[in-house]
Amino acid sequence: MPLGLSTLFLVTQKKGFESVASLLSEPIADRAGYFEIVDNGSLRLTDASTKMLTEFAQAGFRFTVHSPYENINVASSDPAKRRLSIDAVKGSLERSSKFDALNVAVHPGAADTGTEPEAAFETNCDSLMELWDYSRSLGQHMAVENDIAHGKGILVRPDDFKRFFSLAGSKLPILLDVGHANISNSLKEFVRDMSSDFAELHLHDNDGGWDQHLAIGKGTADFGALKSLFLNTSLLFTVESVHDPYESFDRLSNLRREALMI
Repeated sequence: MPLGLSTLFLVTQKKGFESVASLLSEPIADRAGYFEIVDNGSLRLTDASTKMLTEFAQAGFRFTVHSPYENINVASSDPAKRRLSIDAVKGSLERSSKFDALNVAVHPGAADTGTEPEAAFETNCDSLMELWDYSRSLGQHMAVENDIAHGKGILVRPDDFKRFFSLAGSKLPILLDVGHANISNSLKEFVRDMSSDFAELHLHDNDGGWDQHLAIGKGTADFGALKSLFLNTSLLFTVESVHDPYESFDRLSNLRREALMI
């Protein structure tokens, strides 16, 4: 059961791939089982950075990837924007497969203003299934992340995923974002109803109002609700705090140790 650290804090600082190379030379690299590469902003994957990560992977480092999310909406009612969004995520999946990423996080789409919710839900389902089929053709693992609670959200709560699976006629792996679930007040429900579908968790904290990516324990998220999940040796646990990420990694390590001592 590896514990990982996201490079999201580097993206928020607008640092480039030289900062990733520096991160891999720090002491944290001896403790983290893998690093999440956030394919967005200053760390958007290119041919050069993919080659660099491939070389690091050949040296023994392991990675997950968060596919692009800015200006990406796979549920868009605009066919051109939807296609561009799908193609951007496909590009991320393809690059990730070059260095054998452990998993690729994919954000669900959101309803456009004025779009009927049912139509947006069906479009989102079609897009995610297309991406799922493409990931499997590459031999690349992917998981769909729960969205934050907002008026245009499509896959926010467990019931949304159950409906999605019913419409798709198939289950896809879920990436449980603990911070997002805290905002929608659905963390315990996710763990109770959907844990068998989890592939990865993103761990960070907030005050329940917005997506702050605080250090673990600095907000209101109930991390104790995750205790049973630490017994699942196949799950990936990724710290996505942009505030005090190393402190959060230590806190995650302690949470796992406490859970396993029961």
